[in-house]
Formats: sequence, C-alpha cells, structure tokens
Amino acid sequence: KLAGTECDVSASEERFRMKAAIMDAQSALSSEASDIQQMTQKKEELLQRSAELKRRSTLLKDVDEERKKNTEWCLSFNIRLNSLLNPFPVNGGKYSSSSVIEPNFQWLLRNHLSSFEALYRSVMSRDSKSVDELRLEKVELWEHVGKVIEDWCPRILLAAILSEVREATRNVQSLVQRVDLTRDARELRYVWCD
Repeated sequence: KLAGTECDVSASEERFRMKAAIMDAQSALSSEASDIQQMTQKKEELLQRSAELKRRSTLLKDVDEERKKNTEWCLSFNIRLNSLLNPFPVNGGKYSSSSVIEPNFQWLLRNHLSSFEALYRSVMSRDSKSVDELRLEKVELWEHVGKVIEDWCPRILLAAILSEVREATRNVQSLVQRVDLTRDARELRYVWCD
C-alpha cells in the first residue's frame, strides 16, 4: 500500500513538473513571439523611413536640377537682354553715344532685366517659393518679354543690324588701309636701303 502511495505521489510530481515545464515553454514562446512582433514592427518602421528618405532625396535632387535649369535660364536671358540694352559697339570695342533702340523699348527691357535679376536671386537664395511658383514666374516673365520683342518694330532691329554691319565694314577697311600703309613703308625702307 505504501509503495502504491509513493507511486501516486511520484506520478503527481512528474505531472506537476511537466505542467510547469509546459507553462515555462509557453511563457518563453509568448515572450519570443512578442520580441519577433516588435522586431517586425521596427523593421517595417525602418523600411517606411528608408522609403521616405529616398523620396525626399529624389525630391531634393529634382528641386536642385530645376534650380540649376532656372539659374542657367536666368543667366542666358540676362546676357541676351543686356546685349539688347547696350549700345552697339563701334571703333574697336568702344560704344556709340547714341543707341538705335527706342527709349520706350529700352525702358521695358530694363524692367524685365530687373525682374530676371529678382527671379535669379529667388532661385539662388532658396527662399520659400516652391518650384512650381518659380516655374510659373519664369513662364509669365518670358511671355512678357516675348510680347515686348514682338511689339518691337522690325525696322529698328534692321537699322541696328545695318549700323553694326557698316561699322564692322569701316573697321575692316581701316585695318586693310593700315596693312597697305605698312607694306608701303616697308617697300620705301627697302628702296632707301638700296
């Protein structure tokens, strides 16, 4: 009878130990599952953050490219407008005192040149204007300049070109004359030396 009681106690202890081991295993599994869930969540957050950083990087690259294009555009039209505003060169790079461009047209071009400079400063200063705002401003400004140039009398342009051609011809003739004079001087020197 005693042996049977000991056997029952031993079986109960074994069952208790097994239950305790199962509970420990379940607790460990639950803890691991929680850790895996947290790690998965962190991984997801990191993936989202990486995607956001990549998106921002692409946007910044696009903005920089647009800024570069706008800067080049402003500079190129700045140069063109400056060349229109300046009087035409004569006599080896000096400028004539009287411009063939109408004062009103010149005034309009100066205003547009100021607008170009303001737009250029906006692009370079990275102010609060968005890329779309800068693009719209650029398009509107170019439309105004285009209208001014369309309204500009073609005869004035022709007169300016003809004036420049005449001056260039005179400069060439002057150079030819100098060459002739130099050649004559050499020939005379040669005659005197003989």
